[in-house]
Amino acid sequence: MSMAHSLKRLPVVFLTFLVLNQLALTVPCAQSVSANEPSPEPPAEPLEALNLNRGYWRLIDSKGNFVLPLKFERPADITVSTITGAVWDSGHKYVEQFNFQIFNRRGEVLRSMGPFYRGCALDVGIESDGLISFSDKERFGFIAGDGRVIIPAVYEHVQGFREGLAAVRERGEWKIIDRTGRVVWRAEGKAARPNEYLLSTVIVGNQVFLAKQFTPDSPLQFCRWFDADEVLWKMESGNLETVWVSKDGKTRPTTDINCLSFSEDLATAERAGHWKYVNRDGQTVLAMPDNVTFASNFRGGVAVVRIDTRHDPVSPPALFGIAQPSQDRYGLIDKSGAYVVAPSFIGMDTENRSDLLWATLPNHMTGFINRKGAMIIPPTFDNAYGFYHGLANVFIENPAVRSARAQKVTPQAYELEVRALFAEALSKYIKLAPLRVSLSFVDSKQTRSLDRWCGEKPLRKAIEKSLQDMVLPDPPFELSQQYLTLEYSGSPGIGLVPAGVARDPFFLERQKVFTLQDRLRRADNSTTARRELLEELWNIFPSYADWNRAQAMYLQDLTFDYIYAKEYAKAEAMCLEAEKRMPGSASSILQTLHEKQNTRE
Repeated sequence: MSMAHSLKRLPVVFLTFLVLNQLALTVPCAQSVSANEPSPEPPAEPLEALNLNRGYWRLIDSKGNFVLPLKFERPADITVSTITGAVWDSGHKYVEQFNFQIFNRRGEVLRSMGPFYRGCALDVGIESDGLISFSDKERFGFIAGDGRVIIPAVYEHVQGFREGLAAVRERGEWKIIDRTGRVVWRAEGKAARPNEYLLSTVIVGNQVFLAKQFTPDSPLQFCRWFDADEVLWKMESGNLETVWVSKDGKTRPTTDINCLSFSEDLATAERAGHWKYVNRDGQTVLAMPDNVTFASNFRGGVAVVRIDTRHDPVSPPALFGIAQPSQDRYGLIDKSGAYVVAPSFIGMDTENRSDLLWATLPNHMTGFINRKGAMIIPPTFDNAYGFYHGLANVFIENPAVRSARAQKVTPQAYELEVRALFAEALSKYIKLAPLRVSLSFVDSKQTRSLDRWCGEKPLRKAIEKSLQDMVLPDPPFELSQQYLTLEYSGSPGIGLVPAGVARDPFFLERQKVFTLQDRLRRADNSTTARRELLEELWNIFPSYADWNRAQAMYLQDLTFDYIYAKEYAKAEAMCLEAEKRMPGSASSILQTLHEKQNTRE
């Protein structure tokens, strides 16, 4: 397992200090400092504290059995014959106390290296061609499988060996060394011919590697070995996202691909939030639906996809702005786009490199499935990483922490209790007309609001009083400290439901209103179709919204249309209905109607 992938899921705080030399030159000092006096020492970095109730990581095999008695502070880095990780110690209080070690597969220590975690982890534990990179005082070298030092730790950065050669950086310069440490190529003094993207290809022995220059006069920076006739290189500037580079340095731009590798002759591509699979010519082979927010490479004929269900009408909304398990779901598709495993997991191994993929259930427990979706290793872990070379990292949470969390009021449990209290307090009003209410927390202050009421206006104050008189339980602390809103909708025959679900009385009506309004914008003013659309909108609005400007506009347009057509009875009935919805809304129109009727008589 690559340590790079470990660090992605376990962020480490890195602190840097800025030396304001220019400020010192421009701001006059009250007292000069002697040149012989030592410069002040920079402040010491604060120690990075650990959670004393933290759990630990262990290694399992493909049958789910623990291998080795070792526990680790972080996921261990797994290679063909070695394991690199910081051994767990309950007495550790700070990250600085970590002791990273390289073990063989029997658990025997090959090398102890201390807490090299600050930016150095990516260069340690790389195993290739029988040599393993190690750290000593923030420099790097290579050891053999028995722990013997083969190449001393003198380099600032190292990359793994490939066919007997490795890229290393020493004193800011990239070099290529062989297995004895002999320099066979160095970037210094090389007159490369960079292409228009300042990319160069360099031949070393029978290998070709890609180099980058940040300016035409800057030194070459090692990028990667060629593992095919062409490599896909991700650009860092301009509108061009990626470019193909061949071994002779020629480029072939492709502006659509967002990943750096192909698998099974397909790569994922994303443009403006839309995901698809493309071939090596950039042609779309498989387009993903709009609700797909991630797609992995195909391996073993399947790919991992993530769908966003927040806008799905059958999915519950976020509770207080906190993403709920149903909002992101993972599944497996085949190359036709059909689901092999339905999107039912809240987490999944997106690297898709092994026959066994970790998958997290809605109860947040993690196990391993095969590419057909069968659960091979039961979901008994609190977290996991994918299998590499036959082993996988799994996380075991501290039982005391798990027990304390189980006894604590969860956001889900709090939401259910709040919803029941809202339903009880508003039950008699919900039976009369649709309404929407909300509960918000801003700066720990609780606010309850009646956002919509589609019934008689005099009842609004009574509903608002019922909301304020409700006695609600105290929320979990982490909820009360956030800017959060929880909304509910209710209507006769449905009761109170979370806003945004399929049964929300405003949801379908909203879609109808938008559709009719769009048709109204395109309707011919001289046809009866426009009047029919206005009548339909007028009839829908009582179940969709409180009185608003749109209803006032429809009232005016329709009644004057009726009056112009001398359909006085329809105009009067509509005005009387409007007066029930909003007293005073039709008074001027009624006066005009009565004048017309008197004139007619």
